[in-house]
Amino acid sequence: MNDLMTDSFVGAAGAAQAQQGGGSAPAASGDPGAEKLQAFLAEAEAAKNEMAALRDELAQLQSAHEASKSLFRPGSSGAATQAALVRLLGSARRLRTRLASMDRRAPAPAAQATAGLRGRLQDLTAGVQTLRRQVSSDRRGDAARRYLAVAGEAPTEEQLDRLVASGGAGGADVDEAMRAAMLSSSEAAEVEGGLLELQQLFLDMAALVESQGPRLDDIEGQVVAAAHDVGAAEGELLDARQLQLAARRRKMWLGAGIAVFLLVVLAVAAVMVALALARQNGGSVQLAGAGLSQLLDLPF
Repeated sequence: MNDLMTDSFVGAAGAAQAQQGGGSAPAASGDPGAEKLQAFLAEAEAAKNEMAALRDELAQLQSAHEASKSLFRPGSSGAATQAALVRLLGSARRLRTRLASMDRRAPAPAAQATAGLRGRLQDLTAGVQTLRRQVSSDRRGDAARRYLAVAGEAPTEEQLDRLVASGGAGGADVDEAMRAAMLSSSEAAEVEGGLLELQQLFLDMAALVESQGPRLDDIEGQVVAAAHDVGAAEGELLDARQLQLAARRRKMWLGAGIAVFLLVVLAVAAVMVALALARQNGGSVQLAGAGLSQLLDLPF
């Protein structure tokens, strides 16, 4: 059976809060969303406890009904059965009120908590329906046995339906005897009516819980979409970082190439300047040597 307060749900609620907070620390205690979530979880825990109490009260009602079949006096078992039924109806009405309040005030991250109520309500509804059918069957069987004991013949289905519907009014010859004999059947009819009301209460509660289904599906879709968006954003961020690193490497290589080119140009220019200077210095030496030779050749 599903548990209202499973670790998976608490983890999902915490993850949802972390995503809303940008992946930082959990929300502070003053956050209205966190306070609503905590209040909803506490109310869901109380609903779970009330359902456990309802299951116990339903078991007590079944025990009281079984005990009533073994007693001989018609009115001796009605008090215990009626008391158990009244307690069960009161608890069911309180639980329906709580579920209606939860349905109106459920925060989005806590909608998953109502999913655990479905199995519990289905079990309780099935138990009430089974008990109601058992009470109805026992009521008809008891009426048939009492009619056989008084009239000396088994009633037909039509006669049995009239006896059950009228609470024991039969023909003139057996009317008084059947009125006394059908007192327990009238009590069983009251129990059956209470069980029918109880079953309707559980059906109403199941409808309240089922109304959370579309909201839960919508939340699940939003969570899946958010997870997909987060994954896509992480991939795009990684691609952007790789492109940024590649651009930096290209800039570095381009700068290094330009520096090498400038160094080569400067080296070539320096060599050309040096060669030009060397040529100029060589011509000046030749002119000076020619002038000196002419001076030495002059007669004195």
